[in-house]
Amino acid sequence: MSTKLSSILNNSYVYIFPFIFIALPVLLNEYPLWDGAVLVYGAEIGNSLVVKHWFLETGTPIIYSFHSIVYFLIRSLSLNALFIYSFLTILFLSFILFSIKNTFCDFNRGKKSESIIFSIMFVALPFWSIFLSSIMVNYALVYSMVFLSFYFLVSKKLLVSFLFFVLASDNGISYVIHLLLFVFYISNLDPITFKSEIREKCKYYFFYYLSALAMFGLMSLIFNVHGEYSEYNKIIWDNLYLFFLDKGIILKIGYFFPIFLCFLFSKSRIKYISLFILSIGLIGVFYLAGKANYIGFPVYPWFARFDVAFYLFLFLLCYHYFFTEKNLYLKALMLICYCICLFPLKYAVDYALSDNLTKLDVFYSESPQIERMKAYAFDFLGGAYFEKNYHIFNRYGEVNGVSVETLGYLDKQCNIDSEYSVLFVCDNIDMTNGYEIIKIDNDVTVSYGRLYGW
Repeated sequence: MSTKLSSILNNSYVYIFPFIFIALPVLLNEYPLWDGAVLVYGAEIGNSLVVKHWFLETGTPIIYSFHSIVYFLIRSLSLNALFIYSFLTILFLSFILFSIKNTFCDFNRGKKSESIIFSIMFVALPFWSIFLSSIMVNYALVYSMVFLSFYFLVSKKLLVSFLFFVLASDNGISYVIHLLLFVFYISNLDPITFKSEIREKCKYYFFYYLSALAMFGLMSLIFNVHGEYSEYNKIIWDNLYLFFLDKGIILKIGYFFPIFLCFLFSKSRIKYISLFILSIGLIGVFYLAGKANYIGFPVYPWFARFDVAFYLFLFLLCYHYFFTEKNLYLKALMLICYCICLFPLKYAVDYALSDNLTKLDVFYSESPQIERMKAYAFDFLGGAYFEKNYHIFNRYGEVNGVSVETLGYLDKQCNIDSEYSVLFVCDNIDMTNGYEIIKIDNDVTVSYGRLYGW
C-alpha cells in the first residue's frame, strides 16, 4: 500500500467512531431537551424575542448573533429547527476533532491502530450525550472557535487565529482553555523547535495573549449580564479556599487517580503531572463562578456540562502519553486506566439522557386526546417545566396547556426583571377559570383532576 494511501486511511479512521457514536445519535434525536427546547420552540412559533432577551441578558452578543442568523434561515426556508441545531452541533464538534487531529497528532506516518485508538478514546469522553440538547450548540460553537483559533495560531496565521478567538469571547473560560492549549503545545516541542518557534517569537505570543485578554475584558464590560442572569458566572473569591476543602471536589479528582499513577511511571512525569494539575484548574474556574452545585451528584454523577473543557484537555494529555510512550506495557496501562476512569462516567450520563428520552416517549405515546376549549395542566416526567411546555405544544399545538410545574413558578418568574421569563413562562396563562390536570404516571396510566383558578 502506498504511503499516501496509508496516510489517507489512517486519517479517515479518526472519524469513523465519532460519526457512529456521536454524530448519528445527535442527528437522529427526536426530542429537544433542556434549554434546547426554548431554542426550538422560539423558532417554531416565530418568537425571536425569547431568544433575543435570553442571550442579551446573559451578555453573549456573538451567540445571540449566531442564533439570529439560524432563526432567520429556519423561518425563511421553513426548515426543521431541531435538525438544523443538531446538524450545526455536529458541524462544530467536527471542527474540534479536526483541530485536535491536525494540531496535536500526526497520523501520516503512524500506524492504523494509533488512529483507531485515538478515535475510541475521543468517543469515550463522557459528555457526548448532552449534545443531544440543542442548547449545547452554544458550547460546541465556542469550543470549536477556541480549537480552530489555536490551530491557526500554531499554523502562524495570527490574524485568522485572533478572529476565531474573538468569536469565542462570549465565554470567559475560552481564554483559559486557549492558554492551556498553548502551554500543552510548547511543553511537548523538542528543544530545537522550541528555540526556533517559541523563544525567538515569544514577544509575538505575549502580545497576542495580552491583546486577547484586553478584548475579553472589554467585551465583558460592554455586554454586561443583567436581568434574571445578573448573578450568572459571578466570581466568588471565597470559593477559592473552599475548593481545596470540598469533599466532592476531592473525590472527583481522586476518581482519576489511576491516570495519575500512569503519569508517575513516565520519564516525563513532572511535565504530565504539572499539566494534569493545570487541567484541574478548568474545574476550579467554574467553582469560583459559583457553579459548584453543577460539579457532582446534583446533576449527573461526577459530571456536568461545565466539565467539558476539563475532559477535552485530559483526553489530549492521555492520548499524547499513549502516542509518545515507547514502553508497550505503559501504553496498555494508560489505555486501561483511561477506560476505567471514563467509561463508568459515560455510562452514567448516557443512562440519564436515555431515561429522559424514555419518559418523553411515554408522554407522546400515552397522552390522551383533549378538548380544545378547556385549559389543561399536564403532570408527567421528562425534564424541567419549560421543557415540558414545549413538548405539550409539540404534541397538541396551540392549546391552553402547560406543565403543572409552570403554575408553581408564576409568582417567582413573573415578578422579576427578566423579559425571557415573562415571555416564555407568563404569557398566555390564565388562571381565572382553573386548569384540568392530566397526570401520566410511570406505569403509563392516565388520570384526571381539577386545579381551580386563583
